[in-house]
This record gives sequence, structure tokens and C-alpha cells, in this order.
Amino acid sequence: APQTHKILTKGDVAVASDIVFICDGERARLKQLIQSAPGKALVVTESPGALSDGSVINFVLSNYRVRFEISLDAGRRRGLRLSSRLLDVALAVKQDH
Repeated sequence: APQTHKILTKGDVAVASDIVFICDGERARLKQLIQSAPGKALVVTESPGALSDGSVINFVLSNYRVRFEISLDAGRRRGLRLSSRLLDVALAVKQDH
């Protein structure tokens, strides 16, 4: 099936997409935008603390390099299976239990 994506900018609402990217400029509405993302969408962010708001993958700067952290729980809640290869290269993999 073809994949769709949507980059949310000010005033946008998530529609049917496979991937939803929410930029750091939307930090004030982050939780609301994550909650409005389609159920099985991979939610990708670039804001500090975004995993606790429900993001699946969050980009971070580490030693002047762009890295990413992953929330296994958020991925599971969205019905996503994350590859072990992806988990191996993540800066951090977070899980509540």
C-alpha cells in the first residue's frame, strides 16, 4: 500500500497518514497533535520530552549529532512493530514496564 505522510505546521490537523512529523515549533500543542494523529500512524517529533507525550520516535541532538530515541510503549499503543535493527541504533529505547 502506498505510504502517506504529513508534516504538521501551525493550524494543521492530522489526517489519514502513515507518518506524522511534528516540528519543535509546535511544542505548545504537542500533546494535542499527537493525540489527534491517526491510530496507526508513526508519530515522529523533535521536542525535548516528546516521548512522554506519546511520540514514538523523537529526534535529539547528542554531541552535535542528530540521534533519535524511541518509545516502545507508544509504538505498541499504535499497533506498530519496530525493527530490532532500528532499536539497536537508537540513542535510547524507553519502556514503561
